[in-house]
This record gives sequence, structure tokens and C-alpha cells, in this order.
Amino acid sequence: MEVKLKRIEQLQINLYKIAEDYCEIETSENLEAIQLDIEYINERIEKTEVGLKLLMHSLKNTENVNFNLNDNGKHSVRLPQIPLPEFLGVIAEFSNFEIQFINFISNNDQLNDSQKLCYLRASLRGEAKLLESP
Repeated sequence: MEVKLKRIEQLQINLYKIAEDYCEIETSENLEAIQLDIEYINERIEKTEVGLKLLMHSLKNTENVNFNLNDNGKHSVRLPQIPLPEFLGVIAEFSNFEIQFINFISNNDQLNDSQKLCYLRASLRGEAKLLESP
């Protein structure tokens, strides 16, 4: 990204040099059109430079992906939360719900059985919630 910014700055410098040289040798009838072209190119360069700077700033301040180096020297990525699967009581959808719940909650060794039960109860909606026993 820094390299691209430096390249854009160099392009802008080159554009100024070319504009000066060209204006010295060109006749006045074409000069206005050439100056408009040069202004347009300069605006595009400035917009690209601003866009790259904004992109660099947003990449530095990103909150969605947080890279940390753990004890093993491996990178860990902080991902956005995945919502709990929901079961509405439709039997045809139970298999899909069960697979997701097992993968996200049941197989999670960091949760105890009480926590897993709370997550299961929180996943029930509609008719399934009405059938839930206290």
C-alpha cells in the first residue's frame, strides 16, 4: 500500500513536469484542451491517493479481524459471532438444527452441561418453545 502511494506521488510529479514541458512547446489553440486533460488526470490521481490513504487507515484500525500471536507462535483470528441455530418446531428442519447445535455447542469443551442446556433452551422458538418443559 505504501509502495502504491509513493508510486502515485511519483506519477503526480511526472504529470507536473510533462505539463510544464508540453505547455512550453504547444500552441495556444490546443493549450486549453491540454490543460483540461491535465487537470482531470490530476484530480484522478488525488482521488486515488485519498482512497488509498483511507483504505490504509481502515486496515490499521480494523476491529472485525484481530490478529494475536499466541504462545505457540500461531496466529489466531477473532471472527464475528455466529448466531445460535434456531429450532421452530418444524420436524423437517430438526436434522439441520441438530447438526449445527452439536457442532457449535455440544462439541464445545469450554462449556459445561448447564451452559449447553441454557444454549439449547435459548435456541428454541415458536412451537418448540411452547413444548419446552421447565
